[in-house]
Amino acid sequence: WGRLLSKKEYVVEKGDQTVILIAHLSNGTVTRNKEFPVKIKIRDADMVELDSVWLSDVMILKDNDSWDDVISELYMPDTGENGSNIKWASSPEGIIAADGTVNRPTYPAPPAEVLLSVTIFMGEAGINREFSIQVIPSEATDNDMLWEAYDALDVILNDNIELSHISTNISLPQKGLHETDICWNSSNPDVIAVDGTVKRPAFNKGDSPITLKATITKGLESTEKTFFVTVIAYEPTDQEAVDKTKDWLTEDQILHTNTSLTDVTSNLLLHTVGLYSAQIQWESNNLEVISQE
Repeated sequence: WGRLLSKKEYVVEKGDQTVILIAHLSNGTVTRNKEFPVKIKIRDADMVELDSVWLSDVMILKDNDSWDDVISELYMPDTGENGSNIKWASSPEGIIAADGTVNRPTYPAPPAEVLLSVTIFMGEAGINREFSIQVIPSEATDNDMLWEAYDALDVILNDNIELSHISTNISLPQKGLHETDICWNSSNPDVIAVDGTVKRPAFNKGDSPITLKATITKGLESTEKTFFVTVIAYEPTDQEAVDKTKDWLTEDQILHTNTSLTDVTSNLLLHTVGLYSAQIQWESNNLEVISQE
């Protein structure tokens, strides 16, 4: 028998081999030689297996750290070290191209789950392998972070209930989401300073509507966000409460169902409490006609 060496003894270093076999023929005193050129071909299955080992996970990952953290191109050759053909496919399509180009999802999309398959084949022999890959989205740009900071930004009310009823200091943050810088402007800094200090108007000045503008900056990107607030005036002094009640207490307030104080035919409505809790006491110069009750 002419024994063939195993693939481990010849395949990598020598490849296919041509061997000359010489048959020495003899019978009695007669001798002759006959040569047979023989080509020993390495089995396709052996070549495919070797190329599968050669195409390691580390080689395919290239500069990526792991299958769960792919952010750059992969090494996806179409021919193996030992001549095997290599065919790639991925699902869903469009994320990993056949040449290894990786198209990362655009921030803020979630990571993309991709099934990458490879077929290594030669002749009738073939090996299939699959890889479950997570492609990480692209990093947020300054513009992305700017608008996320815009959405997250709000005036910190502290002890106040709502923007339309401000009576104590508010907080105007100088830093926003993603370490954005925030600069504030007040339409009336005497009422609301840019540090959030609130000075309520006197009662006779009335409530004060204020426009607050925040300029949000990230890198070279910038935008403004506007807040409309109302600072409530102080409660009236006793004198102001009495004066306001005096102005409020008109003929119409006490007529009740009557049409005129010169034509009274039914009870009048004598209020005992006016505006801002001011007290009202009545006096009649003819209790037999109009009582004080």
